[in-house]
Amino acid sequence: MPKTQSFISGDGISAVLPTSYEVREVILTSNYGKEYNITGMVGTMEIKEGLGQETIDVEMGIVDANQFLESARISGSEKITLKIVHTSNEKDSKEKRKFDLKLRIAEITGLVREKPGSMTYFFICMSEHMYTNAVKRLVRPFEGSIGAVIDHISRKDLNIEKIDTINTKTKGIVKGIFPRLKPIDAINWLNRNAYDNQTPFFWTDTAANGIIYDSWKNLVEADNHREYIMKTDLESRPGTPEYYEAVASRVKNLSSSMNMSPLVNLNNGAYASTVHSVDVSDKSFGSSTFNYETADPMKLNKHPPIDLTSEASVKFTEARESYHHFISLNKNSYSGAFDNYSSPTVPTILNAESIKTNITSMGQTITVAGDYTITPGKKITLTLPKSMGIDATGTKDKFLTGTYIVTKIIHMFREEYNMILELKKDSSLLDLSGEGL
Repeated sequence: MPKTQSFISGDGISAVLPTSYEVREVILTSNYGKEYNITGMVGTMEIKEGLGQETIDVEMGIVDANQFLESARISGSEKITLKIVHTSNEKDSKEKRKFDLKLRIAEITGLVREKPGSMTYFFICMSEHMYTNAVKRLVRPFEGSIGAVIDHISRKDLNIEKIDTINTKTKGIVKGIFPRLKPIDAINWLNRNAYDNQTPFFWTDTAANGIIYDSWKNLVEADNHREYIMKTDLESRPGTPEYYEAVASRVKNLSSSMNMSPLVNLNNGAYASTVHSVDVSDKSFGSSTFNYETADPMKLNKHPPIDLTSEASVKFTEARESYHHFISLNKNSYSGAFDNYSSPTVPTILNAESIKTNITSMGQTITVAGDYTITPGKKITLTLPKSMGIDATGTKDKFLTGTYIVTKIIHMFREEYNMILELKKDSSLLDLSGEGL
């Protein structure tokens, strides 16, 4: 892997593109404590991360001409320290923009030996906390806000050092006992009932910032990270800050499986649903219903993802029989301010599950220049022109253009640093009710 890529020059002033990067070091520490600098052996690299994904995945393509597997006695689970610098046109930012990762080898795969003197294979690496998670079980009581309990598990049980944000302002104060769960299973179990203003939470491992635990409310209310634009020509002059920004915001490729299915969303309670609750302490029963139109859940764009007049014998938004939630409560299980595990869900689960389902209403996959600062959960604006054959002015395609959330990222380090971004949106820039022009 070349050390530095994509340097250009403009008017005698050296400048860099956002696709430029430098691999500072890749250090492998064997299980018996010896360090090996394998930077020169790494041919390709990909870092994968996703919203709600428990660990980043790093795939290193290794070119081995020295029988390294044998000489270093590689067996898996070795530690790897990885440092990659992403160059920038911002003053004094080069040292700040870097991936500084502590990993462990989870798998060795894809070995190919085409000739006697060399072979290639892949190290599949994960964050260190995945190994900690594999050897621990939680069998103890817990109490407090769900966010605070998740914060404790992250820092104390998983021993995670790199934590960016853990939002502890989750609905309700709960109390219970962990039934012999792995730490990450416990986090996922708790997170199912974590809400902020009737919106769900996501616990995400990110390459740039480490663990981020935050609510959909805060993700939607955050500023847009960047606007990505599909255009053919770059009008600014190479070597200038304007050219750097044009390259950074340019969509190189776009594809989409769309996955627009009102039928699937209808079946999953995206537009209407019902929750039933039974309190085992006094045998009382309650129920609540959800209507997308009247609830008007928090969303990325102005308009709903469907025509709200859509019907299937009844309006989609009145189809409360389309999905049912059943919750068991026990209000007398604890005295004082504590609730049991399921208490925060009623009736909040209706709105939150609608949001989770509608996030998948429309998706796009784009290829863009590398950006160290982007992480899953960031908001971006995607701007696409109409087909030139339809509108020669290049007016925005309002059906595809809009605000999206980044749900998956593949950082690809080869000759250049590029990214594949998976984008999702739960709503539309275009009003889908009625006939368009």
